[in-house]
Amino acid sequence: MSNKIFVLGFTSLLVFSLTLNSCKKRLDNVEDPKPTPTSSQSGNPEPTPPNPKPTPTSNPNGEPTPTPNPNPNLNSIGIFFNNAYKGLAQDNKDTIKKDPKSPYKVMLNLIESAQSKIDIAIYDLGDEEIAQSFVNANKRGVKVRVITDTDNINKKGINLLKNVQIPIIEDKRSPIMHDKFIIIDDNLVWTGSMNLTSSSLYEHNNVSIFYKSTDMVTIFQNEFNSMFEKKIFDGSNHSNQNNEVSIDGNIPVKTYFSPKGNTKNAIVEELKKAKKSIKFMAFSFTDKDMVQIMIDKNNNNVKVQGIFDGCQLGSQYSAYHTLKSSKVEIYRDGNQALMHEKNMIIDDETVITGSFNFSANADKNNNENCMIIKSPEVAKVFSDEYDKLKTSAKTNTNLPPYNSPGCSGNGGAESNLY
Repeated sequence: MSNKIFVLGFTSLLVFSLTLNSCKKRLDNVEDPKPTPTSSQSGNPEPTPPNPKPTPTSNPNGEPTPTPNPNPNLNSIGIFFNNAYKGLAQDNKDTIKKDPKSPYKVMLNLIESAQSKIDIAIYDLGDEEIAQSFVNANKRGVKVRVITDTDNINKKGINLLKNVQIPIIEDKRSPIMHDKFIIIDDNLVWTGSMNLTSSSLYEHNNVSIFYKSTDMVTIFQNEFNSMFEKKIFDGSNHSNQNNEVSIDGNIPVKTYFSPKGNTKNAIVEELKKAKKSIKFMAFSFTDKDMVQIMIDKNNNNVKVQGIFDGCQLGSQYSAYHTLKSSKVEIYRDGNQALMHEKNMIIDDETVITGSFNFSANADKNNNENCMIIKSPEVAKVFSDEYDKLKTSAKTNTNLPPYNSPGCSGNGGAESNLY
């Protein structure tokens, strides 16, 4: 089918979205142990004592508005966050299901627009509605291929794909295949922090980004083909990586893949350049070098602040404890479910985002993708999200515990990543 049809369809979707509301496995690294589950997610800076009596509170000011897509000058980048700013997981699920700009609804529309191919590299594909959309695409003649992590090869969503003989490969190795990206036709790449599970789609704080860019497709397609066709998962294809493209003619984006792709060093260099501010939203943050740079910057008049997912704070290796003791402004998130984002914003002009948690395993062992975007407009969208999460952290306190493998370490999710 003609690419013009896809572009017209995609453009209509993006304009529609903008108009609405103004717009694991085994532990391999001794520095990154399995996190100890916490009893609740409290707004207090220290973990709550055992067996607290939960007194959940949700934001009393009504439904927050999700961060809108960037201004119309960003024609080829779409950015969407889960509308998950209330305290209780069920409340967030109800809100997300009703939100016309929910990332999962945008994704469903993109999948339905596919004309020729959909290549998927995803840590966990468990949601049956999303899986069925891939099945439907396959039935109408779209070529669908999937890469997933061995631990999740028998999830319900994957099994739906198996039933119609969609080709699926697994990584078959101890470090996890933690990538999160989808290539649609030769026009579009979707990526971000969101797994394709019901909890990740409907309860967690996540970011979804899509790029309408053939250059970006080329970068991600090369990575997909290395894993799917050549079975390369060890990073041996990443040593000479220099994947920089320009989006909309003036927004440079560098893409890094782990392992052995120099991702950590690239992030460290960006942090060193900070002159005014650093903000971060981190599901897992254990990297000592990044922590030390943030402390040094904070001590030298660079405003550093961040939000941590509460379920990871039981680990003695979490950066939360060191940053807190060093007088950095940090918060425990206000979502009973996971604050699953992996973002940094530097000087209100540089954004670091993707599947990459700020940990040694993410850099040295796992398959990950990370993007460094230079754009004040994009940075503004992420800063707005930070402000919403900060308000949520202050407002939603004493929340009940959340039953998730990502917190409890009971296999399958990202609990052994760090």
